[in-house]
Amino acid sequence: MSSVGGDFYDFIRLDGDRLGIAVGDVSGHGVPAAIFMALTFSLLHAEAGRAGSPGEALRNVNCHLLDMNDSGMFVTVLYGVLNCTTREFDYARAGHELPLLLDARREAVELKPGRGQILGLFSEPVLDEQSVILAPGNLLLMYTDGVNEAMNRDKQQFGLEGLCGVLRAGGRMPAQATCQAVYDAVRAHCSGTPPQDDVLLVAVQLE
Repeated sequence: MSSVGGDFYDFIRLDGDRLGIAVGDVSGHGVPAAIFMALTFSLLHAEAGRAGSPGEALRNVNCHLLDMNDSGMFVTVLYGVLNCTTREFDYARAGHELPLLLDARREAVELKPGRGQILGLFSEPVLDEQSVILAPGNLLLMYTDGVNEAMNRDKQQFGLEGLCGVLRAGGRMPAQATCQAVYDAVRAHCSGTPPQDDVLLVAVQLE
């Protein structure tokens, strides 16, 4: 939802019933961020197919970024593999926002936050690696900080409370409608003007 920026997402078809899902946010703005985003996007797409786990994929991407990064930029990434048969979502988080898991009543299911370091700066970043089950009716929401950190004229952030409030009010809407409802609420919070930062949302549901 921005012309030139550093946010990205990707859906990567893996073997069998497995689907790779990634959301990332590059430091900075403008053309340099867009270039670094495209580089990270391409590296992740290449490594996802041969890595044995989401964590391995991100560590491999990090190694490549260290060799190519002369600008001192970095990227936060949440990358997971969804097994559509077992309903498991195994993910690795590198400095990115923790995903939101909501039950069928659209109440948040607590996920324990682990330590996850950004990619592109450290030779051996610590990653937050976890696994969750998407039960029927659950919604998994992945997003960038342009959502929760969006500020109104009084410098008040939209916050996780605002995000969860929209999701509860929307009930069991389809994934696309859920993302649109959140974006509309963020824009309204910003007094009807476009948010100051990129806003990116990916919602996942399994019936």
